[in-house]
Amino acid sequence: MKKSISYVVFAIFLITTVVQDCQSQILYTEGFAWSYDTAKRFHGSISPSFNFQTPKENFIQFMNNADLSIHLGKRELKLANSFQLIKSGSDVILSGGYLYAKFVSSYQKAVKPEVFVQYQWREARGIEEKYATGINLRIRFHRSQTAGIYYGVGGFYEYELWNYDGVPEEQLPADLSPVTNRLFKINSYFSLKWRPVKTLNFDLGLYYQSRYDDLDRPRLGCHLNLEYQITKNLALGINVQTLCDYSPVVPVDPWNHVVLQQFRISF
Repeated sequence: MKKSISYVVFAIFLITTVVQDCQSQILYTEGFAWSYDTAKRFHGSISPSFNFQTPKENFIQFMNNADLSIHLGKRELKLANSFQLIKSGSDVILSGGYLYAKFVSSYQKAVKPEVFVQYQWREARGIEEKYATGINLRIRFHRSQTAGIYYGVGGFYEYELWNYDGVPEEQLPADLSPVTNRLFKINSYFSLKWRPVKTLNFDLGLYYQSRYDDLDRPRLGCHLNLEYQITKNLALGINVQTLCDYSPVVPVDPWNHVVLQQFRISF
């Protein structure tokens, strides 16, 4: 028991001190670290990125992804953290990120419940802050040393506080007061993870979120990740993320696309 507690404390310390990706209204949680070795006690990854330029003023961009999964007997705890800082001279253009935690009571079963909580701040499209918590039923259709296929469905509650930072100037309303959004939503996802050869990892995730009373105007998300395994613990990957929000809270573009190229250090 003491060892289990020490692993949890270590995990929280790691995730909160390693300071990701361009954020979105949907967290692409199926893109977090995944191990083909089910016997590993814990596994995770970090993906740092740093850019420094000196035109007229110093320009600093720092991003990092970090995630960690811990197996505590038949249970699994997954933690993830994101941090992004963009600074030009003395002006901070963007400083955002998220914290995410998921608990699975029996990860070895084909069908199991999973409970999650998340917090986001300073999302680039205009979310000042967001809280969400919910529960899914996760179904495993296939798992082997080289592939995994999963489907999840459930519900969650979210609170969002929006500003107008991501709205084009010509579409700004007269009243620029922040907008609050409190909703219960349906949540589902499909996940495919595949290693066709030892040095190549393929990861696809599809996401659907909508209000219970408005199924025709959902938030849809997709991530596609392709990684080349340089060494056992180092990989170079390209991650494409797409979001479509059929009913934005503020008048931002319904579509959002992000392409990331980064090194990932796994353990």
